[in-house]
Amino acid sequence: MYVDINLLQKKKTYVEWLFIAGILFVISLSIAVFLFSQFSERKSEENQIESSIEQELQLQQATIESAEVTKSAEEQMAAIVDWAKHQPVPTVFLLDHLSSMMPERGFLLSFSYSSSSTATFSMQFDDNVDAAYYLKMLKDSSYITDVKLSSIGTMSTSDETAPDEESYFQPRSVADFEIIINVDEVKAATLKWEDAS
Repeated sequence: MYVDINLLQKKKTYVEWLFIAGILFVISLSIAVFLFSQFSERKSEENQIESSIEQELQLQQATIESAEVTKSAEEQMAAIVDWAKHQPVPTVFLLDHLSSMMPERGFLLSFSYSSSSTATFSMQFDDNVDAAYYLKMLKDSSYITDVKLSSIGTMSTSDETAPDEESYFQPRSVADFEIIINVDEVKAATLKWEDAS
């Protein structure tokens, strides 16, 4: 029996090399496409994450600014409440008291109050007798320590629809008062007045 053993390999032809090169090119191209698509997906995920982080930071910043504005508004309101608590005299009660003593045709024209418990105001009356009566009422009030009649005069108003000369000119008395308020009495009376309301 005769066996032919050839240990030398047969040389590959040009076509076989071209075929192997084509397969390697296709494999490397598909790997490159796969890696590029993975890279694109990761990049897009990173962009989305960065965008959501940026939006979150903007939302947090807006929340912080809103909280600062709210805190500032709260501080302003607290300052106003604190100021109101330390006002020496509750003016609502004082104005109510002053208006309760007015004659029927008396009118408050202006009112000015300072924190040193002094108030000045102007009143309009039909005549000087009403002004004198109101001055006496102010002096008799337990809420007022001192009263001063600063000035008194007449103010004329014209009624253009008046049928005759006598009703055309109607003088009114205007009196300016300055009062010093009994702060303790007014505060005590205000508490009772608010409880009754």
